[in-house]
Amino acid sequence: MKLTDVKPNEARMKTRKRKGRGHAAGQGKTSGRGQKGQKQRTSIPPAFEGGQNPLYRRLPKLRGQTNRAHNIGIFRKEYSIVNVEQLNRFRKGTTVTPQLLVESGLISKLRDGVKILGD
Repeated sequence: MKLTDVKPNEARMKTRKRKGRGHAAGQGKTSGRGQKGQKQRTSIPPAFEGGQNPLYRRLPKLRGQTNRAHNIGIFRKEYSIVNVEQLNRFRKGTTVTPQLLVESGLISKLRDGVKILGD
């Protein structure tokens, strides 16, 4: 078998409807759009909601780089993450500080702080 022999499954290939090609084609004249009305015409925009205020106008505007806009804000904090189980390498009674975590290699660098997760 060669790559040129590979063809799509003939049973799954569906021929497209040729609309507007006469009565004998079955989709002539109105091309499957029905008779009169707004949906028969082409000028209706995709976001049109029948005169109701559209969704994109009902939602509040979030513009620019703020902390609320898409969570890419200028005030977002990134934390270094440490699991509780990883703290077992220290002796009992040792005061664990962020600098000690960097020196021991548990975290690569200090960001805006350290979060200790309970895994």
